[in-house]
Amino acid sequence: MKYSKELHDVVRRNKDVKDMFVINEGGYFKQYNIAEIAQALLDEIERLYEQARWIPVSEKLPEIVEENGMTNSVFVKYNPKYAPDCGSEYSVVTTYYLSLYPDHFESWKYPEPPEEK
Repeated sequence: MKYSKELHDVVRRNKDVKDMFVINEGGYFKQYNIAEIAQALLDEIERLYEQARWIPVSEKLPEIVEENGMTNSVFVKYNPKYAPDCGSEYSVVTTYYLSLYPDHFESWKYPEPPEEK
């Protein structure tokens, strides 16, 4: 079953179903609430969707994460007013730089995670 906006809406409308089902995990039986599972899946779908879209700088800025002296980076589309030579191309900048000069950019998005082998 492929994810679609229609499927998302159907699950969202029926998320309060309280049926339980049982799964055998290593010889043990465990009960799960379908509503809780549906909510967790919908939250994850929304989180992933948010990561994959171009987010206008006017809407929000990415979280700055520093680890081992390095700051995370994001893809950005430049504001033509400040970077007329860039056109619709995008670049990579650190979230710290983006937070200092938000007017220089139109939108940003998180990079795609590396493929698992």
